[in-house]
Amino acid sequence: MKYKRIDKYKYQLLETEHLLLPVHFDDHIETRFVILSYNTITIKPGYAWDGFSCSPDIRKALAASLVHDALYQLIKTDLLPIEDKGKCDKCLTDIMMQKGVSRFICRLYGYGVKIGGGKALKYGKEPKELEV
Repeated sequence: MKYKRIDKYKYQLLETEHLLLPVHFDDHIETRFVILSYNTITIKPGYAWDGFSCSPDIRKALAASLVHDALYQLIKTDLLPIEDKGKCDKCLTDIMMQKGVSRFICRLYGYGVKIGGGKALKYGKEPKELEV
């Protein structure tokens, strides 16, 4: 995965990232930077994210934070239902495990999004992209 550090967020993707997800979503969604198609996600260059929001960033697992942030953004813009939060959180921990993060740390981060992720979704609503 190729990215750079930026000010407003922490990171900006420089190359397209395609990932097979450990869960199946019922939707096919396309936005400017994210394409979610059932059990795959494509995130395009230019997408910016803040890494692991309330925990130290784990460099080898940044792809997990990238996917998680993109999926949460789809919920925040009402493109995915809030009921899919659990699937989004499973993507985070499963991708972390695939990247070689210890089971203990994966569970710790998973617990963090289980507790704090709902608040981020409730109070962090983003406006939908509008076209004029």
